[in-house]
Order: sequence, then C-alpha cells, then structure tokens
Amino acid sequence: MKMKTIEQQPHLHSVFLEDPLPAAAVISYDPILTATAEPSYNQRVGFRIEGDEDRIRSAFQALSEDRPIGARTLIDAIKKLRTEMFRVKAAGLGVPRG
Repeated sequence: MKMKTIEQQPHLHSVFLEDPLPAAAVISYDPILTATAEPSYNQRVGFRIEGDEDRIRSAFQALSEDRPIGARTLIDAIKKLRTEMFRVKAAGLGVPRG
C-alpha cells in the first residue's frame, strides 16, 4: 500500500478510498484517524483517511484480518461519512485535489 505524505505535517500520511464501508471500518478500528470526504476523479465522492502511518497500517491490517468491530461504532462511523459525503455533494463536486 503506497502512502502519500501530507506536506504541511510530515508525520501524517493519507490514503484515498472511494468505498465508504472500508473507510468507515478503518476509522472504527482507530478513532484517532480522520476521514474527510472529497471529490474523486470519476465525479463521485471518496474519503481521505489521514493520520500517523503506523496507525493507518495497523487499521488496514485489522481490516484485512477481519477483526471484530462494535456494531454501534461502525454505524456511527458510517453516519459520519454519509454526512461528509452529502456535505461535499451539496457544495458541488468541484475539482479533486491531487
């Protein structure tokens, strides 16, 4: 998995996902990680997961190992991402950032 360093804060990394369910699962495994909705190149909304590289890797590892997530935790994460998604759609998809 290739991580892109965020220029403003060198200790942070980001991963862009177009599917909201894995994004919700990842932020459910580690609530320190943040997910922000933004336009993707195919005129849909995707989610940028940002945080420490080790935390991101650990959350994706937990996802790949199919570790359990609390149902309420996952539902709250999905609701948060849906709210973000509708915020981006209401503002117009605009131009995706690189």
